Amino acid sequence: MFYNNASQQPPAPYSQDFSTNADDWLMPFYIEWNEQDQNATAFEGAFSVFGAVNIHYNNGFKSSVDVYLDTNWAINDGFDYDFSIMPHKNGAKAFEHEIFRVAQTEQGLLIAADHKTSKHISASEVIEKQFTKITESGWYTFENIIREDKNNLGNYLADFNVYKQNEATPFASFTDNIADTEYGIGGHHSGWFRSVEFSDNSGILFDNAYLEYAPIPEPASLSILTLGSLALIRRSRK
Repeated sequence: MFYNNASQQPPAPYSQDFSTNADDWLMPFYIEWNEQDQNATAFEGAFSVFGAVNIHYNNGFKSSVDVYLDTNWAINDGFDYDFSIMPHKNGAKAFEHEIFRVAQTEQGLLIAADHKTSKHISASEVIEKQFTKITESGWYTFENIIREDKNNLGNYLADFNVYKQNEATPFASFTDNIADTEYGIGGHHSGWFRSVEFSDNSGILFDNAYLEYAPIPEPASLSILTLGSLALIRRSRK
């Protein structure tokens, strides 16, 4: 439904830190702007196109959002955050969905990466995937990087990186192959809290939504659930 307004040029970097408003995120039913704390609370369906969607790859891009994780959540509490990618073919109805899945389980608070998953989150689904455990409550940055696979031209990779607050090295990293031979990989579509499920009906605290188009250097070494070293500028929290 956004194709008519899709850009064909790399957009300027997008940043929303919620210090003065909650523009570009669906309100008032899906998020609450916490004016005093300068952040927002997302409920299921909170959604943004980061200014405007883009149908072209433009040599790589990255997106990130800060989320507050609490190791004391009840069992089965959690959320899915979906970073969606546009197909290159204008008018196509296919999307690539790169998804962070977080859930409180019997094993603790777990975070995993997924691709084109179902909407409903469950603790058992997260346990079945390769995951890492969150042992400390606090703010974490969830970052997606979309880049070309230099070792397999024509394929594209999605890096999922999780950073603890104000740290420059990923706490956990996942990589997904997103080759799409039918349409080709395009630009970004949206960031979307596609599932937010808490036993007390509360939402998830989030902040600092960010998107940047730029040639993304391939990490020297980045494998699933291993620490990697990325030459990225970390943004400090307010």
